[in-house]
Amino acid sequence: MDLEERTEEAELARASAETAGRGLTFLAEASERLSSSLDVETTITHIVALAVPMIADWAAYNAPGPDGTVQTIAIHHPDPQKKALADAIIARYPTRADDEVGIARVLRTGEPELIHDIPDAVLAAVAHDDEHLEMLRGAGFRSLMNVPLIAQGRVIGALGFATGESGRRFGETDLALAMELARRAATALDHARLYAEAQAARREAEAANRAKIEFLSTMSHELRTPLNAIQGYTELLMLGLRGPLTDTQHHDLERVRRANQHLLSLINDILNFARLEAGQVEFEVADVPLEPIIADLEALIMPQFAAGQLTFDHDGCALDTPDRPHHVRGDPEKLRQILLNLLTNAAKFTPSGGRIALACEDDAADGVVRVHVSDSGRGIPADQLERVFEPFVQVDRRLTHSSQQGVGLGLAISRDLARGMGGDL
Repeated sequence: MDLEERTEEAELARASAETAGRGLTFLAEASERLSSSLDVETTITHIVALAVPMIADWAAYNAPGPDGTVQTIAIHHPDPQKKALADAIIARYPTRADDEVGIARVLRTGEPELIHDIPDAVLAAVAHDDEHLEMLRGAGFRSLMNVPLIAQGRVIGALGFATGESGRRFGETDLALAMELARRAATALDHARLYAEAQAARREAEAANRAKIEFLSTMSHELRTPLNAIQGYTELLMLGLRGPLTDTQHHDLERVRRANQHLLSLINDILNFARLEAGQVEFEVADVPLEPIIADLEALIMPQFAAGQLTFDHDGCALDTPDRPHHVRGDPEKLRQILLNLLTNAAKFTPSGGRIALACEDDAADGVVRVHVSDSGRGIPADQLERVFEPFVQVDRRLTHSSQQGVGLGLAISRDLARGMGGDL
């Protein structure tokens, strides 16, 4: 080998190394820009803009259409007049899905395409008519590469690159660079698609949830008005303000009153649940001693316990020591509501003559006070313990007397309230 041949070989090696170095720098920048947005349109715009002029004079992104057509989503050229020509060609002569060369073939097969020098025969093969052929010739294409974008084993699009006024000719090194860009672009597009689908699903779920909450809230308010009227007139009659009542009439009105209170309780549960779901419940958290809350509850629940001949064992969550009472961080009214729900729930499902207990326990390690409510009722199967906290769920409903049935919201509401104060149930 003479000196001139060695010099040429060295020059080619140097040029190849420079191209490889520029390619790595380009891919690093491409990855950064592609990952900068989860918006699909922005990602596509980045993809086609990145390639000009590093890879080509022209760059385009194409995707399969819903009806089997080929859609050009974005095209880029730094010269506005060239870009306008390309837009005019695409608008008048959309790519045919059955073309034997070009983007259509790449989308069908998932195989890349490299044409070092574009012969007039290739232009004629994709031209729809003579006028189309002249417009393609006027664009001045010199060399062409089309590479597929493949995500999860499916062709989701194709990148097209062409040279023109620069006179460059694509080679295998250029194709390898384009293929790597396409791989990274496919990953970015797939991530953007998944994100867009997740956002759409979230918006749909939120809209459905808002509709549900609005319905529950409206229904609750509408039902409370006549139920409150029934309650008021029933009490007027029972007080004898409309004349004396027989024992039978008084007994019947008492049943009406109890049934009405039961309905109002169900409506209140639904309304509270709707407010919690909508984030409309406010918490006024403070240091709260448990003993006075338990004392208040006892006055409310003892008539129900007495009617069921139930024994209530508790220490009132009294002081551990004179200087160390059971204090918690919470909203007093929400704490009272939770404990009332648990105690009345226990009373519902404890047979006559049974026992209900309440106890408090300090857990210094976790920095919490645990309040335990237990009863001698039939209990809950272990595999159903989580389900009872789901809205509108009642375990073994067929075993529960209709007078004790609710809508299955008491425990769901109670747990949401507990978690809203930083605790749990």
